[in-house]
Amino acid sequence: MNIRSLFAGLLSACLALPALPSFAQVAVDFTFMENKAIMYEPIIARLSLKNNFGNPIRFGASPTDARLIFDIQTTGGDYIFPHSKDPLLTGVDINPNETREMEIEIGRLFPLQRLGRFKAQAIVEWRGAAYGSKPRILEIANGVELMRIKASVPNSEDELRAYILKTMPKDDGTELYLLIEDEAGGRICGLVNLGCFIRSPDPSMRVDEVGNLHVLFRAIGGSFVHSSFTPFGVRLFSDPISPGPGGKAELVNMPNGDVGIKTIQLKPAKFDTPEQPERSKYDWMFPSRN
Repeated sequence: MNIRSLFAGLLSACLALPALPSFAQVAVDFTFMENKAIMYEPIIARLSLKNNFGNPIRFGASPTDARLIFDIQTTGGDYIFPHSKDPLLTGVDINPNETREMEIEIGRLFPLQRLGRFKAQAIVEWRGAAYGSKPRILEIANGVELMRIKASVPNSEDELRAYILKTMPKDDGTELYLLIEDEAGGRICGLVNLGCFIRSPDPSMRVDEVGNLHVLFRAIGGSFVHSSFTPFGVRLFSDPISPGPGGKAELVNMPNGDVGIKTIQLKPAKFDTPEQPERSKYDWMFPSRN
């Protein structure tokens, strides 16, 4: 029996399985850490299992063990099958009246690298019965592209990277993402959530002479953040920049080939004298290197 027919049988048996109350023998609940994700973003599920039965419940690969599965469907009713038929949870014992909470990265277990809305339900099968959670909705979107730049990878003739800044509205505000693509190989080298940002001024990117990317953006609260990444998606550093009230920060190419920060601190005009031209103070700040 192949994996698709196996899980199709399991999921068909649990089709439209109602969520059971918390006093059921096994109370199952789960939520997505975020119910809206950008393409390629890790998808984390928070799972809660409570044993209301009089005996311990063991999760494993034995036929007598409890088994955790996720019923994930598209809005059109198509099942999303896991990468493997191996049990999702093994070697876990839950004692009577015990509640076990855990986080599971669903994106590693299921092929969810696609756009759309999905309905998901966590199900525990044990002793011929099935206990289901409330269905949850997950939306995977492409995000809005702000800008992109391309740069070659040092010491490689064929590799070319595309660095793309995207935004995605979330519950806490609009978040900024960095997507790193291998142009020639057609693969994703990294996706980084840079956090919530203010689009005034727009974020900026530059590549230094050794091929590392530098990103500058304004965070919530008004300070700037200067981050650097290798062409393979490894974060080198992330430093806060505080140019002062009304100040600005810019990425600049340095004579030594590095990329630094120029801050511009604006001085307010004096109100007891005729209007004066705006003056600026320039500070040159260099990223620290470990």
